[in-house]
Amino acid sequence: MGNIQTVIKAELDPSLPVPELLSVIQAVTRFHPTQERSILLGLMENLEKRLIFLDKGAEKHAKSPDEPGRDQADKGELG
Repeated sequence: MGNIQTVIKAELDPSLPVPELLSVIQAVTRFHPTQERSILLGLMENLEKRLIFLDKGAEKHAKSPDEPGRDQADKGELG
């Protein structure tokens, strides 16, 4: 018996992140037309969490850029 798989393979241009990611989302949701809303809501929830995380990191760095005890990578200095 044959093995049948539905697979999406994507090559993305990292210089165009938003339109490239949107095209992947559209490709995936075509396979789940009745679940598109829940997929988009799941993405939105995870994007919001990531934005909150990034905002907290920005606040941390904005408060005291030369705070004692911060390591080199945290200061943006790599090696």
